[in-house]
Amino acid sequence: MVGTLKAAKRKKILSYDGELLLQGVHDNTEILLLPPPPPPQPF
Repeated sequence: MVGTLKAAKRKKILSYDGELLLQGVHDNTEILLLPPPPPPQPF
């Protein structure tokens, strides 16, 4: 789960404070789902 969250954050799908989330320590950390990026414009 930690790897999935870090990958989603790196791809700008999720947003949360800190590098990673740990059970217990970060139980109250808010995870935000970010809007999808706009589609690429055709040439």
